[in-house]
Amino acid sequence: MLVSMECLIGAAYTRQATAEGLTGQPEPLMGRIACRYRDWRIGVASGWAQRWVDRHFALDYTFKSLEKVLDGPPRHAVRRARVVLKDAAYEVLGGLIDAIEQYDLERPEHKAALSARIEAALQTRAGMLRDRMATTAAEVGRHLSGEHAATLAREHGRWASATSWELINAGESCA
Repeated sequence: MLVSMECLIGAAYTRQATAEGLTGQPEPLMGRIACRYRDWRIGVASGWAQRWVDRHFALDYTFKSLEKVLDGPPRHAVRRARVVLKDAAYEVLGGLIDAIEQYDLERPEHKAALSARIEAALQTRAGMLRDRMATTAAEVGRHLSGEHAATLAREHGRWASATSWELINAGESCA
């Protein structure tokens, strides 16, 4: 629910954004065109929403992968863990909407202030999620063994140690 929409090369909505003067440079390695939001506040919130998604992506994908190969109580435990992440994302969305409403559309000079406010809120939310996920991952781990348990332990450890808000598909060349 927090993934930002991208203007994909050749898409009808990208042509509409181009007609509105909202697009920038093509990013052919990602198959998209840089685009800005008409409402600067939504652009700021969308950027932070995508950072939230990217920070939690590997852990959620690990849970999703485990869910596909497990049955019974282990699968249900993994599903409950994914719901913890989804609930946190829902709470983040509400917080983003609240933050946007505190800033005037006609005052784009407040972009840095809104960004800082959202970053601080996400940092707080991530701390609360880290605590909850420690308990959740331990519960799931009790249902796993072997490679499944090792994979979850490794990915949860990586996730729990994250401190930055990097975009994983920033469109940078590997060259």
